[in-house]
Amino acid sequence: IGSEEGKYTYQLHTKVSKQDAKHILQHTGVVIPFLEGENRVKFQLGKGAYGKVRIAKLKDMTHYFAVKKIKGEKQIRESRLEGAFLKKLANTPNIIPLYDEFESIDSNEDKVLYQFMLLAGFGDGDCLMKKLRILKEETRGKTLTHVAQGLLNGVALMQEKDIYHFDIKPSNFMMDKQGNLYIIDFGCAQELLEGELTRPAQGDWAFFSPERLAFTAGILNKKQMPPISAEKAEAWAVGASLLKMVKQRNSFGGPSWNAVSKRDASFFEETLTEELQNLAVPKLLIQVIQGLLIVNPEKRMSIAEALETLQEAETFESPDEQAVVFVKMKGLKVQ
Repeated sequence: IGSEEGKYTYQLHTKVSKQDAKHILQHTGVVIPFLEGENRVKFQLGKGAYGKVRIAKLKDMTHYFAVKKIKGEKQIRESRLEGAFLKKLANTPNIIPLYDEFESIDSNEDKVLYQFMLLAGFGDGDCLMKKLRILKEETRGKTLTHVAQGLLNGVALMQEKDIYHFDIKPSNFMMDKQGNLYIIDFGCAQELLEGELTRPAQGDWAFFSPERLAFTAGILNKKQMPPISAEKAEAWAVGASLLKMVKQRNSFGGPSWNAVSKRDASFFEETLTEELQNLAVPKLLIQVIQGLLIVNPEKRMSIAEALETLQEAETFESPDEQAVVFVKMKGLKVQ
């Protein structure tokens, strides 16, 4: 596929042969399963709200991408907005790169948008969370510290450009084969020059800070609500994400918005008193998680303070050590 606007011509992998699968595994770490006797299989990386995510590669080359195929006027418009944020954040560490995007016409004569992004073949934060169990305590601590540093750094660099994600959670960051972290899914993002949230932002309420919950509930109930700090709301979401990975469960989930929106500061204080006990991770990381989850936003640790705290934390000594840990977690052979 390609277009006049597109920079390159791509080969879209809707069906994958065993030979292609071996090549994809070698270059990206993506495992494509085959049943006995199968030589070609249909394969997709995932299915989002707007369409399927498949593997593509530059024609006659070995560079693989994750490609989103988006249909529908509303979905295309919203995906273009997401793409605009990624273009503003181009070449920003820890932010998923958007390499190319263009519109085309599919076999049904429908307009479609293709977006080509880095293929982060290890998986997302929820995938990593499950694999952390197999690591020894020291390596698990290094891995979690590495994740915290990458997540905090990505959020900090976004905020330097007045961009706020508003849906930070483990399923919205991914790692590549070497373990490098990338924040994905900018569908809820906003550009806020003053750094203040003045209208509700969509996102997963299990990662909303107490003041964001109260702000959103108030607006939805047609109340006049003072703006809240977007930076402090993001800081809480990072803390809640890290706590989920450590505890292997969501500490602030709920059955419905109606139930969650009624939670007050005392609910969070009581929950955190229990959840923050006996965290089996390095002391500096505990400090950061505790600081990011202070209920009062004025006393809450900032993203910059969290990054500074983790500067002295023990993590991987080299990219090679990091890559070996992630390759082993994936169950692959170390090259």
